[in-house]
Amino acid sequence: GFACVKLFSFSSLFVLFVLIGSLFPDLDHPNSLISGLNFVFRDVSKVVRKTIGHRTYLHTLEAGFLLSFLLVPFSSYFNFDAVLSIIGFFVGFAGHLFLDSLTRSGVPLTFNGVNKHKKHGLRLIRTGSLEEDLFFVILFFLLVGLFL
Repeated sequence: GFACVKLFSFSSLFVLFVLIGSLFPDLDHPNSLISGLNFVFRDVSKVVRKTIGHRTYLHTLEAGFLLSFLLVPFSSYFNFDAVLSIIGFFVGFAGHLFLDSLTRSGVPLTFNGVNKHKKHGLRLIRTGSLEEDLFFVILFFLLVGLFL
């Protein structure tokens, strides 16, 4: 585990795709950080929200795998390392799902869970609360410590 972190710690490409992957599941919410980046993301977000809703298909592991592997042609076109792009995106995506599973809303985790309206998680933290902010700050400093 630790050697893996140190291996990727020097790759800005890996970190970039972790960041993109961590934002991507919230493309189904018009007020999310990724939706606020530009009008294209905002408009796509509105369509996605109306079509599938929030914390449904974009909050599943299958979506994470599928979207990660869709990066292969993108990586080839821009001459990125496909393996670093895929792994980075999926690590960010899965990390987002894990953190959302800590909230009281939970996440479906699988397509089957979406269809059955099942949401999984520890449900310890209320979204938008002080405890969420504190958790984020602590996690941020832990992650920064890993990459230094």
